[in-house]
Amino acid sequence: MSDEYSRYETNRKVMKILIRYNVDMTKINYSCSFRTIHIYGSLSCKDSLTDFNMLTVMSLVAELKRIPRIQSIDFNLDNWIIGSEHGELSVMKSKGKGARSHPGARHL
Repeated sequence: MSDEYSRYETNRKVMKILIRYNVDMTKINYSCSFRTIHIYGSLSCKDSLTDFNMLTVMSLVAELKRIPRIQSIDFNLDNWIIGSEHGELSVMKSKGKGARSHPGARHL
């Protein structure tokens, strides 16, 4: 299987998961390179009346981590801080733009 096909398939799987979780695709971007998924922008629901909660975000991350050949996920989100220290997933609602933790805490 070629790397380009593998990247295409991984991108397709990421998009499918994000859509299944009702993510507003106009506010988030993603790309896959090698064995890493990069997700950046704002993680928001398509339905403006609801918002993600911590358990839903954790479930979304767990599903993304189950994609074959993916070893890490790099988050750079405006409204959530998602990281992994010592193998434990941490998810926190951000207080707004610019409220970022150190870069290492965003890499899963």
